[in-house]
Amino acid sequence: MALSFWKNTLEKSNNFDWSQQKVVLTGGAHGVGLGLLRKISAMGGHIAVLDIAEIPEPIPPNTIYYKCDMSDLQQLSITMEKVQNDMGVATILINNAGTLCPKLVGDQNSSDITCVANVNFVAPMQLTRILLPGMLASSHAHIVFISSVLAYIGVPQLATYTASKSGLTIFYESLKLELRHRLKANHIKTTILFPSKIQTGMFEGLRLPQWLSPTLSTDVVIDAILFSLESGRGGEIYMPAFANLAPLYMFAPQALRDITSWVAGSIDTMRTFKGRAYQNA
Repeated sequence: MALSFWKNTLEKSNNFDWSQQKVVLTGGAHGVGLGLLRKISAMGGHIAVLDIAEIPEPIPPNTIYYKCDMSDLQQLSITMEKVQNDMGVATILINNAGTLCPKLVGDQNSSDITCVANVNFVAPMQLTRILLPGMLASSHAHIVFISSVLAYIGVPQLATYTASKSGLTIFYESLKLELRHRLKANHIKTTILFPSKIQTGMFEGLRLPQWLSPTLSTDVVIDAILFSLESGRGGEIYMPAFANLAPLYMFAPQALRDITSWVAGSIDTMRTFKGRAYQNA
């Protein structure tokens, strides 16, 4: 449904040419990031991939891989100096890297919290800050953020994850207003996605009813991102369509939110978690 909606509402800009795009992509070694890398490369785009994990062989054409721990902000800054020296001015930034720590708040240590906050929230802000001067001087640019419907919904054992996605969402909103009204930089577009569970393995074992949180294929999410980039419009993408109701959840009375969490099963959903997560050494 979501893919059909975007196909019908977004048309590729006549001026958009992937061969002219220089893309910085975080988290490109698997899942949505790897799919984006392969499709953008096949269309002629030039990509710098930042990931702590290595890209599966063969590495697509026009791709430079930079091994980078996104939770280490000093390492991120050093890596971005190399990226800018190698690539020049980026026209697209896709903040795709993400992680979580599936522990109750009291069971987490400072490293757990710092890692999730840095990867999901602080790193996208730093990358935006680093690349923004070049984008402001260019003729066009686009910044993409991957948030989550959980940015609006509290879930036990996902407190740091949901908080980081909420912060990212407000950062996007503030950045959008700065670009539009303070900097008059209408040539820089911003897009943010609010997907439910994606079929990448990150949330494997998450126990939620399909009617409430259907699993999205990576292709559907990838195509939605590409349509937004090619249209040159930007905006907010909620997937599936009824996820548009997620922001309203926070306006509901506390008692209703508690009942909804119980009925939806989100209180115990992480008990069966088996997905990818940050682990301390």
